[in-house]
Amino acid sequence: MATRPRSASESHEFTLEVPLDASKVSDFRPDRPVKVVVINKRGEAQDRLVNLDEAGKGTASFSFSEAPGSLQILMGPETASAADLQRLQTISVAVPASSWRARREVRLPDVAISSYYWWWWWWHWCRNFKITGRVLCANGSPVVGATVCAFDVDYWWWWSSQEQVGCATTDATGSFEIDFTRCCGWWPWWWWETRYWQVDPILVDQITAFLKQSGRVGRLPRAVPSPSLAVFQPLLASAARPARADIATSLARPRGAGESSRAAGGGVAEGIPDPDLALVSVVSVG
Repeated sequence: MATRPRSASESHEFTLEVPLDASKVSDFRPDRPVKVVVINKRGEAQDRLVNLDEAGKGTASFSFSEAPGSLQILMGPETASAADLQRLQTISVAVPASSWRARREVRLPDVAISSYYWWWWWWHWCRNFKITGRVLCANGSPVVGATVCAFDVDYWWWWSSQEQVGCATTDATGSFEIDFTRCCGWWPWWWWETRYWQVDPILVDQITAFLKQSGRVGRLPRAVPSPSLAVFQPLLASAARPARADIATSLARPRGAGESSRAAGGGVAEGIPDPDLALVSVVSVG
């Protein structure tokens, strides 16, 4: 004899249903699942993948062994992790703790997914990249067994940051292939806090020299490793005239030796994209 499924009230569980609605998305096709993440006040996360139907509708269901209190609901593409969704700009819904008063089952109103977010998720937010190339000796022979790593390089004011995005080992022909994923749309504070920043002395010298030429900017704060908006206070307090085109042009930072497409040890890495996007270096040769 079949048993009737127990409701949340009978099983002593608390359930949350998050209905999604992408029906207003232009040119919608139900070929991409949406990741929905729920985060409780202790920072614990659950995630679900929701396959939307032809009408752009679908529901994510979550269960809790006790009243979860206040919750944050985030959603994005299936490739995004729970940590990514907390740090990137995306759709967010707050569930107050009062929602669970005298209730074990909560169903939210439909969460609308706009065309902006739908296409931003799939075409701009998190994208997959591939770097291929070869490492050769000065005489043209391949370097076998070299570890090649790619770095994302960012500059902000006089700070710079490098983040390793992937590594690969060269084969018998000296060839390598690095696959990695990069996401855009970070909330600024996460971008500052999750990366390792350092003062770039070349940028410090060039920015300082440029501002001295204006003659109307006070002494800048000392350059410290952690990015801070406080550095701009002297600039905002001054009424410096617009920069001349020839001075502004001189601020373009020249590439250092480590940013060229020539690998360490004299080898040449062929097929490498712009070094400002991915700095490639040979770490070791086995």
